[in-house]
Amino acid sequence: MVSARAQFLGAGHYRPLASALLELACACRIPGDLIMEVGSGTAYYLEQVVEAHPNFLGLAVDLSKHAARRVAKVHARVGSIVGDVWDRLPIADAVVGLALDIFAPRQPEELHRTLHPEGTMLVVTPQQDHLVELRRVLRLLKVDPDKESRLAKGFEPYFLLAAKRLLAWPMRLTKQSVADVIGMGPDARHVVPTTMATQIAGLPDRITVTAAVAIHSYRRTR
Repeated sequence: MVSARAQFLGAGHYRPLASALLELACACRIPGDLIMEVGSGTAYYLEQVVEAHPNFLGLAVDLSKHAARRVAKVHARVGSIVGDVWDRLPIADAVVGLALDIFAPRQPEELHRTLHPEGTMLVVTPQQDHLVELRRVLRLLKVDPDKESRLAKGFEPYFLLAAKRLLAWPMRLTKQSVADVIGMGPDARHVVPTTMATQIAGLPDRITVTAAVAIHSYRRTR
C-alpha cells in the first residue's frame, strides 16, 4: 500500500488537492511550531506544507512501520512515529498547531486533545463522484452516502466546522496508475489481486477518471 501511494502521488495525480491544502494551510494562523498528519502514509501532503513553513516542524503518524521508516527520510524537518489513531497517541496535549487528515481514520477525541486551542484541522473526504469511473467498471467499494453526516456527528462535541471546500478535477490514468490508486485505498483489502489485475488489463491504455473531494476546516469548540 505504501509503495502504491508513493508511485501514484509521485506521478502528480493528486497535485490539485496538495495545492489546495497548501493554500489553506498558508492562509490560517498556526500557533506553536508543530504540524501533524495522521494516517500520513508517505507524508506527501505534510512534506509540502512544512516546506512552505520554514519555522515549523512536521510529525507524521501512521500505523505502518514501513511508512514511518520511509517518511523519516523525506524532509529534514519532518519526523515520524508509529501510532494508531484509535489509541492514545504519544503526543502531548494541545501542541499541534495544524493537523492534517487526508482520507485517513479519525478519532475526534484524540485529535481534539492534541490540537492547540487556537489550532486548525484540515480533513479531506471523498465525494460521491470520486473515482466513479473505476467504481463502475471494476465494481469497487462505493463511497458511503452517509460519510458527511457521520463525520459531522462524530466531530460535533469537539470541533466546529469553519469552512468547507469542494474540489474536483480529471485525471488521465495509465493501467499502472489505476492499480496504484486501488492499491493505496480501502479496496486493496477487499479485492482478489489476481482478479483485479485481470480486470485492469482489460482497460484502455489510458482512462479519464474523476477525482472529487471535500476539504473541511475545523476549529476546536473548547
